[in-house]
Amino acid sequence: MNNKIELQNRYKNELFFSGDEIELALPLKEGGLFQPYFQPEFQWSQTDQRPPWEEINYWLPLLKEEWELINDRLTSNFDKNNPAVKQDMVKGFSIFFMMLFWSNGKPVDVNSWKESSLPFKTTCLNLIERLEFALNNADSYFARIQLNELVLEIHKKSAKKLALQSVQKKSPKE
Repeated sequence: MNNKIELQNRYKNELFFSGDEIELALPLKEGGLFQPYFQPEFQWSQTDQRPPWEEINYWLPLLKEEWELINDRLTSNFDKNNPAVKQDMVKGFSIFFMMLFWSNGKPVDVNSWKESSLPFKTTCLNLIERLEFALNNADSYFARIQLNELVLEIHKKSAKKLALQSVQKKSPKE
């Protein structure tokens, strides 16, 4: 079943989408979890499932695994000046945004990510400067390095936060 859905303002960023609508394939198939960009959020909006930012324990490992696949392709393709680099960088940015926002219990907002991310407790050091550099230079090798560092940092902090929450739930209240 295919659905055309109108993009909410928070997704309207020319890096990710060129129009106001996208075609959404339901149900999800393996390998298509993150196509189109932010697919789990779109799927949630069309079903009665819990939003992905409330299921970060489930999604964080999948996001990390997807990033590792993308990063492996980027590593080999940058050396060959492959035109697929830009598309993989954009996929990488979408993975990062999902990790960042969902780790803070929020849906992705690529339209106003700077303002939206200011109150986040789980974030990266100098996030705005580093991410702006990577976004503005998406086809450069140094942007890939920066994006990789951002993904690793947010993953580490998110995993630590989840581990601490798990320990707190298990420990008896005094």
